[in-house]
Amino acid sequence: MRHYFFVLMALFVFFAVSARAADELPIQDIVAVTADGVKHVIHAEIALTDEQRAQGLMYRTEMPEDHGMLFVFPVAQPLGFWMRNTLISLDMVFLTDDGLVHYIHKSAIPQDETVIESQGPVSRVLELNGGAAERMGLNVGDRLYNETYFGNKLAE
Repeated sequence: MRHYFFVLMALFVFFAVSARAADELPIQDIVAVTADGVKHVIHAEIALTDEQRAQGLMYRTEMPEDHGMLFVFPVAQPLGFWMRNTLISLDMVFLTDDGLVHYIHKSAIPQDETVIESQGPVSRVLELNGGAAERMGLNVGDRLYNETYFGNKLAE
């Protein structure tokens, strides 16, 4: 009987680890270039599916300073985000499909259910730690680069 208990526990751990690995999102480097020409590399998890976008950064208690999450939508449209179950303050950078910064909502309040609107049609949203956009000097009109998700590449 004791043998079965250990086998069941081993299977439970195996499936829990497998399910966790399946939930992990791909990471891509995104380069933000500010008006003063300074480049900032952001290691962004990529949320492509409805399920991934719905989960977002909920329940996380921290995120490294140079990390973020890029939400990719198939078509440009007015978007709204909220902070339900999000435990860290976030900057929401609303972007066109070619990486142009359209609008920035700074330091969204954790767990607030107020809808944060994109202020027009966008197809990408980059979430960063609250205050990161200001620390980088990122403003409306700046551009982000990633060949896969913005169709552009920063010249070397």
